[in-house]
Amino acid sequence: MCIGLLCCRLMCLKIVYSRLETLGDDMYAIMKSKDLLKTLSDRDPDQQNLALNIVHKMVPQLKSEQYQELIHEVCKFETHRSVECRSMMYEILKWIYDHCQDVGGVLIEETKATLLKGLSDYDPRLQDLIFEYWNSDARQRDATTSERLLFILNDLYCPATESNFLSYSTQYLLEATVGTPDYKQKMFKEPLQKCQFEDFRMLLSWRAQHATVAPMFADTLTSQLIQSQSLNNDGAGPLLRATQASLAFQPTIEQSRSSLGSLPSSSTSSSLLFTVGSSGEKQRKSYKMGPGFGTKRLQPKPEVSDEVDSGSDHSVPNLRRRFLRNSDQNRILHASREIQRSGRKQELQQERGRRLEANIASFREYRSGDFPDIEIPYAAIIKPLQVLAKRDTAVARQLFVLLFEGLLKELQEDKEMYTQKVQDAMRNILSTTKYYTAMVMGTVMEIALHHGKYITLQAEDIATASQCSGLLSLGCLLLEETIVLRDTFTEAGPSKRFKTLEPSTEEDLWIKLADMYERLDEWDVVRGIYHKHLNCGENIHKALQWETSGHWFQAKGEYVAALSSGQGTFDDYYIEQMYKCFAHLSKWEELTEEVRKQVDDRNLDQLWTDEWLQEKLLPLALLSEIQIMLDKGADRGREQQFLQQVDGWLIDKDKNDLLSSQYCEELAAIFLIQDKAALAKHQVERSFTMFLNRWTELNPLAHKLRAKYLLDLQKTAELQACLAFSTVDEHSKGESLAGELVKRWKKSLPSAFDSLQSWDIRTMYRKKFTSKIDQTLKNTEASNALSHLELAMVDVALCQENYDVAHRYLCQTEHKLSNSYTEIRLRYNLAYSKAKWLKVQRKNNPDGKMKLRLESWNVIDSSAEDQRLVHYPMLHVETLQHVSVMAAGILQQLEEQPHVLTMLDTAEVKKLADRIGAPDCRQDTLKQHLKQHGLRSLKRAAELVTPARNSEQAVAKAYLEIAKYCRAHSDTTQEEDRFGSDIVTSILRAMRYGSKDARQLFPCLLQLRGLTRLSELFSRESSEVPVWMFLGWVNQLLASLDTPVGPVLHSLVYRLAETYPQALVYAFQLSREKYNLGSSHTSLKDLVDQLDKLLTTDPVIDIFLKAFSCLGQPCKMLKHFVDKLEKLLEVEKPNCDSLCRMYNTMMRTLFPESNENIQGAVFKDIREYRKQLEKAEAGIKSGNKKVIKDLGEITKRLCREPQPPKQLKDYSPWLSDFQEGKYSSLDLEIPGQYTGESKPLTQYHIKIVGFKETVEPKRSLRFPLLLTMFGSDAREHKYLVKFGEDLRQDQRIEQLFSLMNKILDHDPTCRHRSLSIATYQVVPLSSHHGIIQWVDGTQVLKDLMQGVLNKNEKRSCENTHREYVNWISMPTSKRVNIGSGDKYGEAYMKYSAEETSAQFRKNVNMVPRDIMRRALQYLSTSPESYFTLRQRFACSHAVLCIAHWLLGIGDRHLNNTLVSVKDGHCVGIDFGYAFGTATQFLPVPELMPFRLTPHIINLLQPLEEAGFFRETMLHCLRALRNNHDLLLATMEVFVQEPSIDWLEFASKDERLNKNLHEESQTWYPQQKLDLAKLKLEGANPVTITTKELIAGFKNSKYLEKYLECVKGHKSMRANMPSHHLSPEQQVDCLLEQATDYNILGKTWGGWEPWM
Repeated sequence: MCIGLLCCRLMCLKIVYSRLETLGDDMYAIMKSKDLLKTLSDRDPDQQNLALNIVHKMVPQLKSEQYQELIHEVCKFETHRSVECRSMMYEILKWIYDHCQDVGGVLIEETKATLLKGLSDYDPRLQDLIFEYWNSDARQRDATTSERLLFILNDLYCPATESNFLSYSTQYLLEATVGTPDYKQKMFKEPLQKCQFEDFRMLLSWRAQHATVAPMFADTLTSQLIQSQSLNNDGAGPLLRATQASLAFQPTIEQSRSSLGSLPSSSTSSSLLFTVGSSGEKQRKSYKMGPGFGTKRLQPKPEVSDEVDSGSDHSVPNLRRRFLRNSDQNRILHASREIQRSGRKQELQQERGRRLEANIASFREYRSGDFPDIEIPYAAIIKPLQVLAKRDTAVARQLFVLLFEGLLKELQEDKEMYTQKVQDAMRNILSTTKYYTAMVMGTVMEIALHHGKYITLQAEDIATASQCSGLLSLGCLLLEETIVLRDTFTEAGPSKRFKTLEPSTEEDLWIKLADMYERLDEWDVVRGIYHKHLNCGENIHKALQWETSGHWFQAKGEYVAALSSGQGTFDDYYIEQMYKCFAHLSKWEELTEEVRKQVDDRNLDQLWTDEWLQEKLLPLALLSEIQIMLDKGADRGREQQFLQQVDGWLIDKDKNDLLSSQYCEELAAIFLIQDKAALAKHQVERSFTMFLNRWTELNPLAHKLRAKYLLDLQKTAELQACLAFSTVDEHSKGESLAGELVKRWKKSLPSAFDSLQSWDIRTMYRKKFTSKIDQTLKNTEASNALSHLELAMVDVALCQENYDVAHRYLCQTEHKLSNSYTEIRLRYNLAYSKAKWLKVQRKNNPDGKMKLRLESWNVIDSSAEDQRLVHYPMLHVETLQHVSVMAAGILQQLEEQPHVLTMLDTAEVKKLADRIGAPDCRQDTLKQHLKQHGLRSLKRAAELVTPARNSEQAVAKAYLEIAKYCRAHSDTTQEEDRFGSDIVTSILRAMRYGSKDARQLFPCLLQLRGLTRLSELFSRESSEVPVWMFLGWVNQLLASLDTPVGPVLHSLVYRLAETYPQALVYAFQLSREKYNLGSSHTSLKDLVDQLDKLLTTDPVIDIFLKAFSCLGQPCKMLKHFVDKLEKLLEVEKPNCDSLCRMYNTMMRTLFPESNENIQGAVFKDIREYRKQLEKAEAGIKSGNKKVIKDLGEITKRLCREPQPPKQLKDYSPWLSDFQEGKYSSLDLEIPGQYTGESKPLTQYHIKIVGFKETVEPKRSLRFPLLLTMFGSDAREHKYLVKFGEDLRQDQRIEQLFSLMNKILDHDPTCRHRSLSIATYQVVPLSSHHGIIQWVDGTQVLKDLMQGVLNKNEKRSCENTHREYVNWISMPTSKRVNIGSGDKYGEAYMKYSAEETSAQFRKNVNMVPRDIMRRALQYLSTSPESYFTLRQRFACSHAVLCIAHWLLGIGDRHLNNTLVSVKDGHCVGIDFGYAFGTATQFLPVPELMPFRLTPHIINLLQPLEEAGFFRETMLHCLRALRNNHDLLLATMEVFVQEPSIDWLEFASKDERLNKNLHEESQTWYPQQKLDLAKLKLEGANPVTITTKELIAGFKNSKYLEKYLECVKGHKSMRANMPSHHLSPEQQVDCLLEQATDYNILGKTWGGWEPWM
């Protein structure tokens, strides 16, 4: 019946279609009355197809209103499964779009949108048809490429097809090349001569894919087998293999198809589900080889089909019964067959997926020959690009941007008019988009970024598009470029381009930029913008400083004061930041009150009336109200009113959409409060979905933003776990989930670095479910877990110095004390005492501070003596440690404010005296007993923890606290230090139990003046410490052997040498050179002899060192030694011992007597000088100054520089022939593997198995060699071998950098920002040569900058250098033979600050302003990656600047900084001038603290140094100043064992100040460490530079001008105090001094300050 009716309807439609024209002009009305529209929506595709044909036939006769009525029904077919229906729909729409343009409106928009969607139709044929339709547009048939681009932007963009816009637009743009004459032309016009080629046929079978990835043209055994056993065996000749096992993008077209739309897709034949193999391929058969194999002709077995053939007889002759008697067997049989069938189908589906993934398309023919085939047509490149862009929107974006850039370059005339049209089109895209597709928005903004002079977008559109598309970093760059260009055009005059912008002040742009960085979680930049670029008051500057250090209460007070000042300009920002402070302080009730004050009638419905209120205050209102209801319930009237308001918001569609898309977790919490668990669970699932969507759109390089999203996810996961328990129905399952939830709660507690705000929300979630879980489990485990969490929140809040959060949770815990067990009460008392102690920070008056301190001690008094603490040893330990803190705090206040005792009641003072066991209340007595009481408490705490009962970590921490306390209250300069024994014991015991912090304190022991008295104690305690823990301080230990504390260290050093000989061998050979082994040092001589036996048991080590000393240029090496001898002879009283040592070292190094074939042929160049040197031996060793003339002649002859050889054997045949085990059984290790960070596993250390035959001489003063070692790990290890330098200074500076990294890692602020210094291994082999680890993947800063310059720009840079030198030389142009010091000194004397600044500004302008930006863009693949590279460059350079200034590292020219090409990190190299020597001893003193030239600042435009740079410097300096004692203790090695460079500088200093210091070699290093100490204590940088200048130029006539230049003219740094500056003040002084044009304009020319 139904079938017949359907056939009748089809027949009727066919009849109507054939006779449609007979209906006349009313055909539409008649057909509509016959349910034509209903037929279009019918489910039968045949009827729908006929109905569409009818519409298509009558569409030319319709009127405009009829089109409007019909278009919606027709366009619904865009997702129809029938290809025929969709094809007819497109035909209808094409006619409408071509003939109804005058109608316009919704009709054309909907038609255009559907036609554009056809470009991505999943049927390839329809794709081609629609593409041809758009491509054959009459307007575009003869259009130029530029016109075609405008057509794309104006006509082919539609918000509905935005996701595919780049795919089809790039394809359409490239299609313009198809009809050009060059399309099929060869890319290279001249073919290769006399080169024969053979055609290659690529093997495209998907079955030929292999897991092993080999080069496409590699002729391997596998490839030969594939060719011989190919599945496609019908072609002879060689094949190319498609070697990829998987593709990074969708497969392209098949070789047999030429159409761009005809791409392989999932709509191919589904027969693969039932057949094995691919279409067109015969299935292989396997035959077994048994007896009689080959005697009969093989016949393949017939295939068994899984489908039943109706035409075949499947009856079984012997089957007599229709059904089996055993139904169980029958069921099992069918079940097993079904399982097999399902498994086979699943395997075949997987095989089908692999086939689709491995499908390969070829767009050109390949040829092989003697040379690569270069006769490639342009079509072979363009066609794949079209398909690739269609399949991959990231590629399409890059291609579209590059095509636009090329097109713009080709435009010669009317460029401004054309770009104006492009600008209008792009603005239209940003203003009309609804979906903000990341790739489309990225393309538009990237084009505007690269061509800002021509294309300017509205700031509001930029902000909205970047926020909605997740391209925040790109939006920041574009806004920055807008600000820069705006400033540029403002200086140059008004611009037509910027007249088209909406009126917005520069402040508005800065505020939008700050908002963008805030969304990126880059608060450093936000603070920098408000600190420098916006005219904020002093309150805001203070508030920003408080925020930086995490003091939210003080920051809130400053914001309140700023709002009270009534400025009004930035009130929105002040309000937002003040509310942020409320949230961090968990002041939820105050926050919700403040939010309600911002809206009319305190009605939260008003939040939806203003965009700012909705964006900024709505989330805060939701958060605060939810927290209050979770904490105190929702029974009050205000909470009920809020819930009703939320219900009303959810009824409104627009508000519901916003809340459901952006506030899923908040909605889930609200539904939870309303006991709507199912709805809450649904919102949590939506929250996870929204997270995944945001995560996929997030820039992978936005690490901070990704971390923030993950932190938010933890809250959602917490809520999900609670809801999973709440929504379960079965009691047994609920009980199990409750138990698991409580276990999870007990394990999951906040740590010191976690976000308090995030954990506050998680705590409220747990509180909501606590009572229900207790009822389910019928115990109080959940309540106890919640109490532990609340006290943990108190501990974390106290650790982060957040009193308000700590006080809030203490109040919540207080009412539970009556029902809590003893541990909770004891922990509460301890936390309450700590909170009172923290509150002292908010008191300003001394008596108030002291009273609060004493109250804190009163709280803990009863707990400290409570006998129940015995059962809780760790809690007892914490209590005693807090007592020590209180004793130290009161002691400190008594020392700083001695009069405070007179302000207290006598009873309070008497109680304090009784508490600490003081016999009277005199101040000196109290101070002495407070110090002792604090130490006694810590010692008692250490006695309570033992490895047997507690973890080793707890034991180590207890002893570490003693060490810190003792060091804080001891005087290490005194011989009889009462804390000496406690310091030794505590540090070594903390090390023994694994404390890393204690290992960093070990150098402090070497500074103890009374360490010799504690020799036995030190030996006993150190013998219990694992010896590997001292490996990090080998240099300090060996350097101290020749000092008064040396005998104490003998046994420890011997243990080290015995256990890890290769860790000491190089350092020992170097240190022994300075040991005094006279008759009075017999014990040291005995130790040295013992170490010799241990470390040089195998002669191969000595030969190895000798061979390495040959890795240099012999002429340079000889000149180095001769220069050293001349300097030693030039002094007034030559030191004969030093001359003997230097001469013997020279002869031993350059003219060895050994026969091990150590030296290579290159040393023949200097053998002629041997006799001359031997002849002068007696005169040299006796200090005869007449020898200087002979040495001078040698120096003149050595001036020639032969070309350095590149073969290793030319330097040392022994190294060239070296093989592991060839010369000895001892395995030599790759240097630098004993770091002291963990126990060395020497059996896994990398051994040297050989050396690369070639070396690479580097262009430098002494031509160092790049040597490659082959390691046992099958890798190459590159080292730079340097001769003529004492690398001990570089090694120790790298050690200090490593220590700084540990300090930065321990600091929460620096750790959050991943601040660190890039380090590398430095291994000195002697006082004149060593090796440096080669840093791969880096480029010298100068090469990086010059690499992006064209010829004209390079010529301009050369002219800049020449002009600068001429300007400097002008005051001394008439003088001859003038040194560089006098030349620059006279320039200081002549040129004023204004003249210098003007000339320097001129030099800077001769270099391209964007040189650094272009350099980093060259390393970037996208603007987003450039944004990350720039940030990492700025932050790493800022950290380097602070580290270099603290260590006084100078000579920071462009060749002494490396930049990583992978991540933009800066790496400092070559520390020959450290600790202020570049200022004190260079002929042209360096007056700038570090390198911060105008072009580095230009890279950071418009932020300049504010933001990334300044804030990073501030965080770094604050962390290092807080740990200055560790740094100074590590620096002591410079005093104990000064390097050759330091000795030479000390000699210079002695000549300059010969009447002041008798022991210059010991005083000079101490002076340098004292300057470093001043820096770490807050000295003004001007003060430091002044001291260094006076020390080096005391007698110079230029000193006054130098000092005048350093202080600056009306500068901020000159008005600062000389000492005790805050970190902020120090950083500001440093930045001002480093960027002073008067200083940079007179800097040594080789430093190139204009770059």
